[in-house]
Amino acid sequence: MKNQPTVIPILISTLLLFFSGCSFILDHDSAALEAEALDFVRTLQADSALSAESPVALRVPDTAVPTQEFRDTPTPLPTVAPPPTMMPTELPTRTPEETSTETLIDVPSGTVLGDAAPAPDGNPLTTFSARVVNPDARGDDWRELPIIPSAISETVREIYAFGTDKTARNLRYFSKIGDCQSMPAVFLGEYDPLYITTELQQESLDLLDAVYYFQGFNETSYSVFNGMSAASALTTTWSDPNACLPGESAVRCELRIHRPAFVFVNMGTNWNVGQDPEIFAEYIEEIVVEIIETGAIPILSSKTDNIEGDWALNAIIARTAKKYDVPYFNAWRAIQELPNHGLDIDRNNIYMTTEAWPIRSRAALELLDFLARALNAY
Repeated sequence: MKNQPTVIPILISTLLLFFSGCSFILDHDSAALEAEALDFVRTLQADSALSAESPVALRVPDTAVPTQEFRDTPTPLPTVAPPPTMMPTELPTRTPEETSTETLIDVPSGTVLGDAAPAPDGNPLTTFSARVVNPDARGDDWRELPIIPSAISETVREIYAFGTDKTARNLRYFSKIGDCQSMPAVFLGEYDPLYITTELQQESLDLLDAVYYFQGFNETSYSVFNGMSAASALTTTWSDPNACLPGESAVRCELRIHRPAFVFVNMGTNWNVGQDPEIFAEYIEEIVVEIIETGAIPILSSKTDNIEGDWALNAIIARTAKKYDVPYFNAWRAIQELPNHGLDIDRNNIYMTTEAWPIRSRAALELLDFLARALNAY
């Protein structure tokens, strides 16, 4: 990784912490989310024309949800909204409890998620066929994998070409799917060209092409919420009713509205401790498939915490990236040289310290720059 940026000033960080919160979902809420996610994912599988290798069966989790190990509410993480000019729309206005009874609707197979332009020949557009490239992939080596991939795969080139030629992807836009640690104040928001500091510009001279090319640094993501899990991202429970369509999951809502070409998938911190991690694998695969089908490139990020106790989720994240031949972002490795490996000891070693935020963001921007150059975007 290249030169690390200066730590965000303590005063700003303190103000951000005051106005924000980042906590776990209660067990009974998680159970409802998991159940809805299973129904929704099965609807997608029944209606989608996926390849034979794509996941087609989900195992139903045990009815009883294990007791959450971490019961204390951590000191809030920053979720403060930037100035109004940074935000194209309002943040979601309804809590999960208010939307938990929404009815799911079927999405026809072959529908492009996004306001896609007609194909040159006038025929209806179809989705990109997401496929398993490496069915025997393993993720045991996730720690050793580079922070940024050393090469771009042919699969990524094919997805990008499809998104360029067959859909109305915004080739300059990147989205985020995750919890409070994916909000702009924590992840990449400081690189917004309208608000980047002179100091940070000087520290990022080698990345200014990416800073001024990409969009999405401070945009509201309809798939980023405090407490978001891989399961809840696939449900209507967390969808903003003021922006999302009836029956539309948070992920699909984000993909339709912003039409990103790249999507950071930052999931796992809100996993239910004790639950079979292979259920997490199924959710992550469904998210990856949905992103690929639109012609966007998923970027699977390792998480920095070990909430599950054995790092199983990071191994699954790396395995899934290899399985679908898409970029793996080793965010965990990026912050390992920090004290306590970049984790806040006062918050159960689950959330990153403020010193870790800019380091992860810098590495993520380097990855975007790498992809853009490899794809001849600039």
